[in-house]
Amino acid sequence: MNKFARYFVFLLVMTLTACLQSATEKKSASIPRLQLTCHPAQSNDCLPSKGTKAAYVGLTSNSVNCREYLLQLPTDRDPAKFFDAFGQASLNVNGDFISGWVFNWYDSNMRPMTEVTDGLYTACAYIDLNRNGRADSSDLFGEGQVDTGRDYAQITNWHY
Repeated sequence: MNKFARYFVFLLVMTLTACLQSATEKKSASIPRLQLTCHPAQSNDCLPSKGTKAAYVGLTSNSVNCREYLLQLPTDRDPAKFFDAFGQASLNVNGDFISGWVFNWYDSNMRPMTEVTDGLYTACAYIDLNRNGRADSSDLFGEGQVDTGRDYAQITNWHY
């Protein structure tokens, strides 16, 4: 095989390798803002007179039942270890309901992060009613879908 033919085969192999790599690479995307809103019709614990509440949210690329998933987490480990991203919000009085935003996200080592692999995530949230920093059966649970292609997402439905 002459030099030109070897060079042509080399270029062809390199081009195909690059195409295959780019087709299998997962792209990163920004984590959208997440709004949490709870109305008194869902729970008396969402009455504005009950004051500010802490809420915790984990994003997972897995399909899960959020209440069950959160309740089965070990209480001696940081819940952030079990999610692709983890955040928290203060739910404050906003007229006749309470609401807040998650702007800051953290990885499993609690380092700030702004991006995850592009895609659809389940947002598992709980409002920490007894203020113990852990999900338990007396807390309010919510879930929603977070699409990294959007600017923001919401969780508006809460249950015990």
